[in-house]
Parts: sequence; C-alpha cells; structure tokens
Amino acid sequence: MTQETAEKTYSAEIIVQDRRGLHLRSASELARLACGFSSAMQLTNGKRTADMKSMLGLITLAAVRGSHLQLTAQGNDAAEAVSAVCAYFTQSGKES
Repeated sequence: MTQETAEKTYSAEIIVQDRRGLHLRSASELARLACGFSSAMQLTNGKRTADMKSMLGLITLAAVRGSHLQLTAQGNDAAEAVSAVCAYFTQSGKES
C-alpha cells in the first residue's frame, strides 16, 4: 500500500534591496541556502524563472535593485525554505 503525501506550496514576493542587485556572490549564497532544503524552489523575475538551486540560473534573472521577484517552494520543508530565503534577502538589503 502506498500513501501519497500532499506536498504544500508556499510563495512570497521579494523586492531586491541590495544596491548591486542579485550578483554572483549573492546568487552563490542563495543556491547554497536552497540546496539545504529538499523542497523544489523557483525564483521568477518577470518572464524569467530559475531553479533556486542553480547559481547560473539565478544570475540569468538579471535582478537589479528594486526588482520584484516571486519565490515559490513546493515540498515537505517549503515553509522553512521560503522563510529562510526571505530572511536572506532582508539581511542582504541591510548590508548594502
């Protein structure tokens, strides 16, 4: 007997506050952070969507300061993943 578990989806809107936008270092840190979660995570900027676990994908979003990004996570730890990514963006905005 198999039991399907309903995976929950969580999302949040993030505004890039870092004066340098989403640059290489922050993309690397975000990908590393996302890899710590089992949930599938995506970040969208306009028509571009990237896998959060891919640094190169995050760079292709070309997110500058003031960009409105849509974060979506689906999986068992999706709520924690969204919370951690939002905290990262909040902290990076304070450092710029």
